[in-house]
Amino acid sequence: MHSYLEELWQQQKRYNLKIRKLDNPDNLEYWTKQYLLGVVSEIDEVLQEVNWKIHRKGHTTDRINLARELADVTKYVWCLWELHGFSSQEMLDYVKNKSDELEHMYQQDFVPTIAPGSDVIISDIDGTIGDWRAAFIAWYCDLKGIPLLEDKSTSLAIEVDLGIDYLEYRDLKEKFESEGGYSYLEPYPDTVEYLNKCVANGSKIVYFTSRPAKRYTRIWMDTKKWLKEHNFPEGQLYIGSEERVGFARTLQAQDCRIFMMEDDPTLALRAASSNILVLLRDQPYNQGISHKWINRIITMKGLQWGKKNIVQ
Repeated sequence: MHSYLEELWQQQKRYNLKIRKLDNPDNLEYWTKQYLLGVVSEIDEVLQEVNWKIHRKGHTTDRINLARELADVTKYVWCLWELHGFSSQEMLDYVKNKSDELEHMYQQDFVPTIAPGSDVIISDIDGTIGDWRAAFIAWYCDLKGIPLLEDKSTSLAIEVDLGIDYLEYRDLKEKFESEGGYSYLEPYPDTVEYLNKCVANGSKIVYFTSRPAKRYTRIWMDTKKWLKEHNFPEGQLYIGSEERVGFARTLQAQDCRIFMMEDDPTLALRAASSNILVLLRDQPYNQGISHKWINRIITMKGLQWGKKNIVQ
């Protein structure tokens, strides 16, 4: 099947190159627009072949004509992939990744996976189970061609610790995120071991992160791939949301036992003030906060999530 797809792909590519030689052959923006207009035009042709107008109820769709119009739409879409340097295999890989992402979002939104009365761990990612700051600093120093900088970690505002102007940091962070920087975080090994032990004992895991996946859709793929590659247990994943405390309160109302894993002092206090147990990953920027519902954790080795005691 793939060899047949590749044969069709190469045939389309040869045709595209001949056509693009006729006008602005090296103008990427021009040909992107041309192919997109072609998609729009062919979509209209598809609409003409199907019974979509109320006043055309007697219209019968001709299957062969419909197939020909759908083929035109497909070919214009292929042209866009080819124009921007993708191979047929890359196209299939990205389509597969998108399908996996949509399936994941459907499961998350419509299929309940946490039963009332469950033990549930709600875990942050960056700074809690993965060392985001170290990854960003290493990436930044490599980009600038400078020796590795020391992470002072005095606040959550990493640009302050590194002495970077905020506007420059904003642009750098966008570059880091759009280029897949989240794929290169080193996990905290004690957390991998601990969470897998919790799941083996029957707990459910829900990962929360405020990463901007709506702006950079690849973050979904990067995050799920990272969790899997580093052997974190499977669980629900919420990206681009800070509603973890509200989510926890909803589960509490269903008699679930909850605790949160966090590094952000504000979120930790917000959860603790709602009587949610918090395991706070000890970081220099979260010193000085305390609450009866917050347990500061330097390492998770030896911790247990059991039926009698939440943390032993």
